Amino acid sequence: MNFRIIKLTVLVTAVFLFAANRTKAQTFKMPEPTGKYKVGTDYFHFIDKNREEIFTEVENDYREVTGQIWYPSQVGENDVRKPYREKNEAVLISTIMAEFFRILVGEVPQNFKAHFSEVKTYSYLKTPIAASPEPFPVLIYSHGIIGGHVNTHTVLMEELASHGYVVLSISHPYQTPFVKYPDGTIKAFSSSGDVIKKTAMEIFNPKHSKRNEEVLTETDLQKQFEQIKEIEERIPFIQKSVDVWSDDIILAIDEVIKINENDPRFKERIDTDKIGVLGWSFGGASSGDACIKDKRIKAGMNIDGMPHGLIIDKKISQPFLFMRNGKRSVAKYFVNQVDNDCYVVKINGTSHFNFTDMPLFNIPEVNKILGPSDGKKTSKLISQYTLEFFNKYLKGKNSKLFQKDTYEDEYLEVTVFNN
Repeated sequence: MNFRIIKLTVLVTAVFLFAANRTKAQTFKMPEPTGKYKVGTDYFHFIDKNREEIFTEVENDYREVTGQIWYPSQVGENDVRKPYREKNEAVLISTIMAEFFRILVGEVPQNFKAHFSEVKTYSYLKTPIAASPEPFPVLIYSHGIIGGHVNTHTVLMEELASHGYVVLSISHPYQTPFVKYPDGTIKAFSSSGDVIKKTAMEIFNPKHSKRNEEVLTETDLQKQFEQIKEIEERIPFIQKSVDVWSDDIILAIDEVIKINENDPRFKERIDTDKIGVLGWSFGGASSGDACIKDKRIKAGMNIDGMPHGLIIDKKISQPFLFMRNGKRSVAKYFVNQVDNDCYVVKINGTSHFNFTDMPLFNIPEVNKILGPSDGKKTSKLISQYTLEFFNKYLKGKNSKLFQKDTYEDEYLEVTVFNN
């Protein structure tokens, strides 16, 4: 692939010079997962020989996807918890993310640097998968566009794995700040690159945002549909991107099936008849698109993402959950495009970035873009509703959380649609 590669050693000195006159950010503690299983993790790399890379002009350049997997694990006395970032990785990624943070919110956090290597996760690298009477259901997670990456939701990934899920978070090259390969190699993508610039021009177009707001206030479904079609016609690159991303998700499903069949560590331990997909922001839109394309998926979830792609004209046949921040709703048109159980969970007092690990970071500039709610409490609610949704549709467990008028909380609005 024609990546712009940034090597770790090149940036270490520059980052420390940048940080020399800054006040060091405090480290933070990851919340301990609540499930009965310890959590293992590892990295994967897939190549799709059936798809040429559309974001480069290099001949025979095929689409590549890297991923991090979390899974229920057996942990020995000598196994140690993995850091949130490896030390050199933290230096590089802090630099890259500071650049992308400037694009996303217009401000570079003063303390956005390599303290992430001092934070311990609850994941153990390459430990064996846990024993259980039945194989574990699998979830494919898709990150957000431009600023998202595979461990944007480490807290959620660990929580799901601790409750008996194999969770594979995949990268989407060229529209993410970086990808990480199993050997530790980091390949980074410049915010000034053509792909990122095209993406940003469409996503952050003020006319696009204004039109989206008009859609949410429109009550007539036919007019909503016409407004949505008009928006999609204005963002052809985003339309092309969601198609690529949902195909990445389908590639991940294909590869998980191969892992279950051929990898001695996971052989016959993954229930490939129980597959769910979820994603944050653009990854949420891509998850909905994948549901329409691939009926192997049994349930899907969009975490605070504007729907794009096939859902404009085609219906999602699987149970689906839209999770939204306190200032964002979901157009009734999209709810009607789910031809199955559909839920809208709105968490008040949150912003778009509350649905990531950011509420843990203890960085003042980051806190400015979070909602006024208790970040740790809303993070628990996000994990709780995600877990209960997939428990209901992949494990067959009844959940009171998705019944009307059964949950009272200052942060929550839950709407159940039986389409």
